[in-house]
This record gives sequence, C-alpha cells and structure tokens, in this order.
Amino acid sequence: PPRLLSARSTSKGYSAMHYAAMAGALPMLDWLAEQGLSPDTMSAPADGSEQVTPAQVAMEYKRDDAVTALASLREGHAFLKALPANAATAPATASASANASANAATAPAAASASTPVTEHARLRAAARAGSAAAAAILLRRHPDLARCP
Repeated sequence: PPRLLSARSTSKGYSAMHYAAMAGALPMLDWLAEQGLSPDTMSAPADGSEQVTPAQVAMEYKRDDAVTALASLREGHAFLKALPANAATAPATASASANASANAATAPAAASASTPVTEHARLRAAARAGSAAAAAILLRRHPDLARCP
C-alpha cells in the first residue's frame, strides 16, 4: 500500500483501517482494502497495550455493519491470497454456505500450473468456490470484469 495509507496514529497505533472501522465507514473500508491494507491489520500501540484488529475496534464502538464488512473482506482476501500464482482456474470445491477457511483452504487447487492467473480466471475461481466476498473484491477493483465471458 502507499506509504501514507500505512501511517499509524502515535498513541494507539491505529491504521486508517482501524479508524474507518471505528467510524463504521463501509465505503472507506472497501477502498482501503482495495488499496492493499489488510482487514486483519493489528494496531501498534506505543504504550505496549494489547494490539487490536479493526474488527475489534468496530465491535467496541458497536459498528455491527463494519464488523460484518470486515469479516467479508477477510474471507475474500484469504481466498484471493490462497490462489496459486501459476493457475488459471480453481475447481468448484465449496458451496456458497461454506466458511471462509474452507474456501481459502480448498480453492487454490490448480488445473494448470503453467498458465498465469488472469483476473478473469480469479473471478471464475471465486464463483466456482462460492466466495462471493472474493468476487466482490475483484469486481470493485476491476469493474470491467462484470463483462467477463
């Protein structure tokens, strides 16, 4: 992510993701994730107090919609991160109701190790695995994928 987006507050060590979660700013959470900030970013408190995630901050401030959005972002990012670097497709391995860890653990199986991943292939893999969160992330990043054959 760009350096400015990686900045931390001096006291609690919160990132922009933490502050967006605190405010319940859902479009900002999506945008920050698109820019490469992890929804699991831990705070870095200067006083040595306990580190927290943006979801924990959202829970503390009773931003239930932000908690839900962060869970979806985590699931989508886990799925996309688990895709192999040299695979064009992933088999359908999970239903839409499967949990994020099942999707992330099973989706990366590759049909071909010699074909580079395209964003279209990543979108197809997300759809086959039932990862709506991963598909949503890809479609926000690349709106032209909506015209994917």
